[in-house]
Amino acid sequence: MAQKIFIWGFRDNDLQGISFLDMHYYIHSLVSMRNLAVACDMHDSMSLIRFQEQFKALSVASRDDRTDVPSPMAAQFLVDSNHLAFLMSDEAGNICLFNYMPETQESNGGERLILRGVLNVGTNVNAWLRIKGHTSLFGLSPAEAKLVAQQQTCVWASLDGSIGIVRPISERQFRRLHFLHQCMCNSVGQFAGLNPKASPLHSTSIYILVKDTSEKGIGILC
Repeated sequence: MAQKIFIWGFRDNDLQGISFLDMHYYIHSLVSMRNLAVACDMHDSMSLIRFQEQFKALSVASRDDRTDVPSPMAAQFLVDSNHLAFLMSDEAGNICLFNYMPETQESNGGERLILRGVLNVGTNVNAWLRIKGHTSLFGLSPAEAKLVAQQQTCVWASLDGSIGIVRPISERQFRRLHFLHQCMCNSVGQFAGLNPKASPLHSTSIYILVKDTSEKGIGILC
């Protein structure tokens, strides 16, 4: 409800309030996994929320404290075996990857989520779905098959009807795909005039002042 997050328990055929938390402005997206949740605030990016069942306490474990960033649209967990990351899409068509790393100096003791990567997909992603990881490769070793079974794939859907996936891959797979990407950028013609290296870069909304003939400033949102 607006800036408040509530936890309800179902007991004796009735909902009973357990805990609540006051956030900043307006929470419009909330995704949970076990005792963790990621909340998207309309004007204050994303927060990682933790629920301590023993004390019935709901608190903010970490958050994205960047300023002047586009408003978030949706968020989801990214599971890779015993590693956990957080995905967030914003109004500028970016998909941001965060990690909770309290041992690093830049995280300020865990209060700040570490931004590990940003990819611009050219569309506004407004929905995420987390499913079990699958593979179509044959002849996998038992260790590789077990690793794939411990991964999860995040499927996203956008406002223009397009869909895509985000999933963790090994370093060997990344190097192969990166090599293929470089070859395609250098060999395949771009008929739409789209720069294959510059288009996925991070995009942000900024104001540019332009002067017209009447010497008045005009704000253009880019």
